Amino acid sequence: MSDFQRNPGGSGDFDLLGISDPAGEFLDDTGTFVGEISYLVAGLGDTTNLVLDPIAPLGGLLRELGENLEEAGNRAGDITVAPALAMVHAPNDLAVWQLNPVRDDVFSLASSVTGLLLGAEDGNLTLTSPSLAGPSNEFRLIPTEGCDSYPEAELNAELLSDAGPATYLKEVKRFRKVPGIDHDDVFGFVDTHSHISAYEFIGGRVNYGAPFHRFGVTHALEDCEAVHGPWGATGFVELATSGIGLHDTQGWPSFNDWPRHNSLQHHQSYYRWLERAHLSGMKILVNHLVHNEVLCRINPQKKNDCDPMEAILLQIQRMYEMQDYIDAQHGGPGLGWFRIVTSASQAREAIADGHLAVVLGIEMSKIFRCGEFLGVAECTREDIVERLDQLYQLGVRNIFPVHKFDNAFGGHLPDLSSGVGIGAILYGGNLLETGHPIEFESCPEEVEYTGNEPDQNPSLQPFGLIDQLLFQIDYVGDRFPETPEEMAALDPRRGTDQHCNQRGLSDLGDFLIQELIKRKMMIETDHISRKAAARILALTKPLNYPVINSHGGWGGTEALRDRIAAQGGISASFGSTRGDWVDKLTRDGNRPRPAEFKVGPFGGAGFASDVNGIAQLAPTRAAPPTTRRSTHSPRLTVACASTNNAPVTGSLASTTAGA
Repeated sequence: MSDFQRNPGGSGDFDLLGISDPAGEFLDDTGTFVGEISYLVAGLGDTTNLVLDPIAPLGGLLRELGENLEEAGNRAGDITVAPALAMVHAPNDLAVWQLNPVRDDVFSLASSVTGLLLGAEDGNLTLTSPSLAGPSNEFRLIPTEGCDSYPEAELNAELLSDAGPATYLKEVKRFRKVPGIDHDDVFGFVDTHSHISAYEFIGGRVNYGAPFHRFGVTHALEDCEAVHGPWGATGFVELATSGIGLHDTQGWPSFNDWPRHNSLQHHQSYYRWLERAHLSGMKILVNHLVHNEVLCRINPQKKNDCDPMEAILLQIQRMYEMQDYIDAQHGGPGLGWFRIVTSASQAREAIADGHLAVVLGIEMSKIFRCGEFLGVAECTREDIVERLDQLYQLGVRNIFPVHKFDNAFGGHLPDLSSGVGIGAILYGGNLLETGHPIEFESCPEEVEYTGNEPDQNPSLQPFGLIDQLLFQIDYVGDRFPETPEEMAALDPRRGTDQHCNQRGLSDLGDFLIQELIKRKMMIETDHISRKAAARILALTKPLNYPVINSHGGWGGTEALRDRIAAQGGISASFGSTRGDWVDKLTRDGNRPRPAEFKVGPFGGAGFASDVNGIAQLAPTRAAPPTTRRSTHSPRLTVACASTNNAPVTGSLASTTAGA
């Protein structure tokens, strides 16, 4: 990049050496090359036409290089293509060059899309076939000063000491004399539930933005019109789930209307914002790869495969690409702060090195393609083992057996939210996916399942059909607006708070739990029916195997969450509200548990952001709803190990620009 200029509020103009695309034939809207290489190479004709003098970048000088390329033509249809070596004014594939070692400190530069080599001869830049490479195609890298910085989102963080944020409790003065704390007990917080790869879920054109982009923030967070349409008018999922209406689609650098805490389909975990959270004390991040095949298929806005396995494999690929990208920003492989880990020992090693330990999990309704239709499983035990092994080899260590719909492993926990919203959509989705409605039974809060019920998956008997019909009417009826107070006495609806899915854990579900235990994988009990969750606890308790309730009330009743803690598991609550989230952390940390599952006198409690998971984040502190948000991140001051104070901690919500 030889120059970058940006007017206030604009995304900026670049001067990058590359291949011109005068007809707009070779790139998609993300800057990815989608043209025919034969047109590109033939159009270039192995010629020189860029003068080295930066004042006159288009010299127009042509020189035959001696290799006769088969002419594919300079026209595509009726559009003049005529690409040329030129200054490109936005980052894209046509401005990507491969730096290849020749010898010692000598390199060549090859166009990423054509393979032709850059050369310098007689004051001109040239393009040369690799078979004709010579001294004019050899370059040395010379350090220089005064270069324009490539644009990036601000970090706005200040370390008070070179020692950096505290890693261990013993480094913080207030914990040094607390009995029972060891030197390797980690200080910080864990985000137990996030979705930083959700920009690729349910088709990849619902959640706008990305946590990184190879061409930087100008592409990752540019303008949501590409997905949500002008003023966000065609972002149907955003409009349905957020209710914010039309909005300014401009992203970086102004961020006029997004991201914000209650806008659920604008990406909120750009890697620089995650880095702020890491500096403020986040030591572990669990990223749940997320997908829903039914919602993907009925969604008209998509570019990705709706197949469950393909969707998850794509998100796994993106996470390793993100790790590599962050490494590259910090000097090379292994030098970044973002590390995907697959064991407790790897997590401890990453944290000791000052890195964020990232765990890959899966949260989707048809995991391993194991749905069910009319009670018939769509997979076998052999399928489960094969697909589980594939994902394990790719680094997945955390599994939700069930998510929003019933599947071959068990029943789901119904969404009992009131009103015509996401609950009603999921109710219809379950019917489409399984061929049957949710099969309800009455389950008062004070009644707990043991996990040893003989009817984990009872067949409906004829005498139960009338009861089921009443349950369905009751549930569907509660989706509609509340009856006016003066007519409440005439409303036959009872409400659905006492409804449970009567489907528990299936035989295949039992098998899956045993396979997860064999591989020492983390088992999530959220989103699964209360009966099935109790069954998982019954299977794991004799083995002293802890399980996880990673995001709040989706884990069932408070009594069930207490049982999870008593087995050594973790119960975490949403960070979606500012007023009582500390109370929730205290409650979860103080759930009764044996001493061996404590750190000194302290119990463990996770913090669940559910960022990008169709879940609201905490709002800006004390900001009136009508106040225009700031266009920049507030400065974050991080106390360090050498100070007397604990680091300033913040949620992922506080890492988004302007929050």
